[in-house]
Amino acid sequence: MMLTGTDRTPYAVGICAVMALAAMILISPDSYLHDLFGRGDSSWFYLCGKAWMCGMDPYVDFSDSKGPLLWLIYGIGYLLAPESYTGVMWLSVLCYTATLYITYRTLRLWLQTHSAWIGTALMFCAYLNPLLHYEVRAEDFCLPWLLLAMYVLARSVWGDTPTPRQWNRYALAAGMAMGATLMIKFSITASVGILALSLLIASRRRALLLAAMMLLGTAMAVLPFVLYFALHGHLSQFIYEYFVLTFITTSHWTDGQLFIFGFISLYMWRTALAVLVVTVAGTLLARGMLTRWRWWPTLAFMAVFFITVQNCTCEYYLSTDAPFLIFGVAALLLRIPRRWIPTTQWGTSTIVALTLALLVYVNYEKYDKIGNWRWQQSEAAAEYHDLADNVQGKSPTMVWLGFFDAQDVPGGALPGCKYFARQDGETQQMLDNAKKAISDRQTQYVVVNGDDTDNCRWVENCGYRLLNAERGRRWLYERMTEQ
Repeated sequence: MMLTGTDRTPYAVGICAVMALAAMILISPDSYLHDLFGRGDSSWFYLCGKAWMCGMDPYVDFSDSKGPLLWLIYGIGYLLAPESYTGVMWLSVLCYTATLYITYRTLRLWLQTHSAWIGTALMFCAYLNPLLHYEVRAEDFCLPWLLLAMYVLARSVWGDTPTPRQWNRYALAAGMAMGATLMIKFSITASVGILALSLLIASRRRALLLAAMMLLGTAMAVLPFVLYFALHGHLSQFIYEYFVLTFITTSHWTDGQLFIFGFISLYMWRTALAVLVVTVAGTLLARGMLTRWRWWPTLAFMAVFFITVQNCTCEYYLSTDAPFLIFGVAALLLRIPRRWIPTTQWGTSTIVALTLALLVYVNYEKYDKIGNWRWQQSEAAAEYHDLADNVQGKSPTMVWLGFFDAQDVPGGALPGCKYFARQDGETQQMLDNAKKAISDRQTQYVVVNGDDTDNCRWVENCGYRLLNAERGRRWLYERMTEQ
């Protein structure tokens, strides 16, 4: 495969960086164009990362069902921008630069340069598809690692025969991908594991050595965190909170989160079925371009898909299946007559730009309805800032007895207890932890849903006064000074 101008690493990475920056500024809720409200999981991750950077101990002073690498990423984002999510946006740009570059290199195994860039833009649309994607989350930061494992497998199976040194590098990379995803969201590690196992099968007689290299790669990603928690005396808390308690909470779903046949939730089946049909069709279409292992993309995707949907309560869980669309995109572009594919950089750039413009357009309406563009004067924005602007003091602490919506960001608040907000599948012990922090008056602020009259009355009886009774679905209570 002869390198052309846009194949060279610095140039290709630069193109990917421009694409990622443009998309993150225009699409990501973390960008300068969006207000602070209207988020979901990302606000939890940001608060956990902020708490860690402010000296609180992970899994001891605060906890959630995610790994320390994710909190480290958001903690760095907090250090870059302490009063907004824009620091996280810049880390997202790095994440998607890597994602797009690995996507491009994978497509180049089958496509010419110009077709590969068009395919990369199409895959970007798949990654940020508004049906599966709203905000940058744990799944986004796992994408580069998933694609890295897929790329080294594709290079070893459908590229040139690897040298012994290349086999070792591929195995080390797959191991690091497993370790990194394990420290972000361990359920995604199973998907990476299927790719790593396939690499071992492809290596045949080298499998034992490559398994050792994979273990080394995994250790390189995991051991720094294990040593950190061991040195701080919190290793057992890390293992229990992240692994054991997460398994417990994910088995305590509500009636609205029932699964069909134990796999797909009732409100998810249409989206999941669409992902299944489109991706399987693409992998079957790709059989003609593969020299061997022609059934592998279909079988591997089916395995990854059913791992994903077993605990799929939200559409964005399915976003980690998107890398398998790369086979269908490559096969489709190979079937387009060559005279229809641009042969100049200007022609290719125009098609890529139009594809990204379409991506921005299909995402715009969604954010317009949420009302968190900076230039919108929405009721939701007024409600958010009315509450958040009342949070004052030096590193105030907050507990949420209802919906968590990042009211901590403007005032720099920190978690008021370990289980600072209500989680899906929470145990009674987790709820008791939050209520004890309130009854013992350990937290400075408490946020309660306005229609939750029982908890509102109870919080007032614990010595808190209401600050924003005039407006809002969520009420903010402040600890009163004892006389």
